[in-house]
Amino acid sequence: MALEEAGEGWFLCDADGVGFEGRVVAVPGDEELRPGQIYFVLHPEARRRSLTREEVAALAVKASAALVKAAAAAAASSPAGGRRRRGAVAPLVFPLPEEDDTAVAAAAPKPAVARKRRVASRGVRASKFSPDLTAIPESE
Repeated sequence: MALEEAGEGWFLCDADGVGFEGRVVAVPGDEELRPGQIYFVLHPEARRRSLTREEVAALAVKASAALVKAAAAAAASSPAGGRRRRGAVAPLVFPLPEEDDTAVAAAAPKPAVARKRRVASRGVRASKFSPDLTAIPESE
């Protein structure tokens, strides 16, 4: 592996494993890299101490810039000749971690309380109709 040949202790870590104020774990040398996953090459000092919030934010900015650069390179090599529609934004999709049922039940939305609106009069006698709208919670 190229990092091992460098010999200076640089290591590869999974972006999902990088957190605030915790040890950064290196990806084992025999582990296969997953397509679509973001990895960082970090200095050996990051292995001995935890990363600060500022360092994690800087890594996130670098990852975002790399994704934008990769998307631009892919668009330039597309059959459209590098043209893109103005205002179009490609969404970034991140899979949600699996949750247990207790967390879902605690975060369940509460139905909104219906309030009646007053209709403003414009000099003409208006009907005093105000819709009685309520929220219908969706069930799974």
